[in-house]
Amino acid sequence: MKKKIIVVAISIALITGGFAFFPVSGFNAQSNDGKTNESPTHTNKSNLNNSLELKEIVDKKSLQNHSEKGTGPEEYDDSVWEQHLSSNDDLTANQIQPEYWLANSDKDQEETNSNNPKLASESNAKPTINHDIHQQIQATINQWSWAIGAPVRESLNIAGLFEDPENDLLSIRIELQAQGIRLSGYPVLLLSGTPTTQTQSGSLTILARDNAHDSEKDSGWVSAHFHLPISTLPTNNSHPLEGDTFYRLETTYSLAGKQTTYEVVYCEAFKFTNQEVYFAASTNKIDCPEEDKLKPIGQYEISGNQIILASNLSHFDAQQTWTLRKQYDSVQQPDSVNYFVSVDSGKHIESYTMLKNKVMMEKRINNITGQYVFQMAWFDFLLPIDDEEFMITKIGNYIYDYKDQVAGENGETTDSDLNLVGLNTSLSCASVAPWFENGVLAGPGKYDIDIISTTNPTNPQFTLDCFEFVNNDQTKQIALAFDLVYTPYEEFIHGEIYSYILKPKPQYADKIEEIKLNLIYTSPQS
Repeated sequence: MKKKIIVVAISIALITGGFAFFPVSGFNAQSNDGKTNESPTHTNKSNLNNSLELKEIVDKKSLQNHSEKGTGPEEYDDSVWEQHLSSNDDLTANQIQPEYWLANSDKDQEETNSNNPKLASESNAKPTINHDIHQQIQATINQWSWAIGAPVRESLNIAGLFEDPENDLLSIRIELQAQGIRLSGYPVLLLSGTPTTQTQSGSLTILARDNAHDSEKDSGWVSAHFHLPISTLPTNNSHPLEGDTFYRLETTYSLAGKQTTYEVVYCEAFKFTNQEVYFAASTNKIDCPEEDKLKPIGQYEISGNQIILASNLSHFDAQQTWTLRKQYDSVQQPDSVNYFVSVDSGKHIESYTMLKNKVMMEKRINNITGQYVFQMAWFDFLLPIDDEEFMITKIGNYIYDYKDQVAGENGETTDSDLNLVGLNTSLSCASVAPWFENGVLAGPGKYDIDIISTTNPTNPQFTLDCFEFVNNDQTKQIALAFDLVYTPYEEFIHGEIYSYILKPKPQYADKIEEIKLNLIYTSPQS
């Protein structure tokens, strides 16, 4: 189908009790029949590169100073900057030299409408809101968690929010009401800054008007409203990881003195308080340590969003730098908050999802599977969009023995895959698989034969066997599965615990978590 091209003129208003106005460079958006092919929760590098950066936000005082130098407009009161681009051109940020004028200037308005004096005819419909996209955008916003004094950096893809039946040129205006938060970018909006005031809820309003309704001024706009998260009061701690006990998953070849030929997953606990670091490690594969097991191991100091840990224990490599990369509400485990942390020891970098909730962390190492095919629990997982932004996805793994039915290429009857699913967006092996090493599921098997999975990548460019499948028959959303291979002699034991570990390649270790799960196998007849 031939793609329609919607050329958008943008003006953005930032509301923080008053208004500040600033110009925006040009942008082009493409869609099939006016609809976007990309979910608001999925922001890829291409979109980020093609969306235009907004110019610096200026208030009236700075505008006046700019005008006195002879380089800015002489009029600015109660005005919104707009830019109109000629339709039917495929435009990018680098190709456009924008022209600006005040939207409420009579002269400019007259020049804009001179080619068609009856733009706002009754036969021409206003833009409409795509309610599915609207709901997806609000669902993305609902995942955000803001606290006063804590830095915020959120991205929001609003492509496809508006549709125009006649494919008219659209002007977009964006209004943000959130003290301390800045806005830039289009169609991927970037909200950044630090909340300064506790409010019931901020708001984001996105308005669209086609060129056929320019003469209607305010009545010509169609508006979509979104509720922003409530900015909560900060705690007495100066860093989000201070004061509470946090849990993370780790791997070892020796747990509680028992050596294995494969790595197993277990739980650790940390507490940072009053410049002292406390630590405890579990001695089994299904429990996290109790708080009374915490023992002092060293000291720490705060540097921005980092914690510098110094310890005399060789296990901690003397000094580590903990960087909080993202804090967000869990999608898969309501009432839980995820803390995505990268730990750099100078010799090794690894990233973790850390939780305050002990019970929620223990769910990751107590997955019941095997009673029926595809029996798995889902957990949040972040994929990097760029150096600063992440996309929330979900992961799950399962084990199932088909008994008399061959399930694998070696004649084995057991099937096991890691499933990776985007939220409202499709994934591809080409974009995700290159980030990872081979995943391994391992544990004790029958007849004293250890089970250690292998893989045979169908694509020689990958180190794991990735395949794509339709996850949603209605939306045709594509998800991924990383296949594992066994031998016919590897038989799982009912009630035994098996560890699954998928490591990112070293160059991505600061952006991608090492996936760690424990699965408790339950045979189908049980």
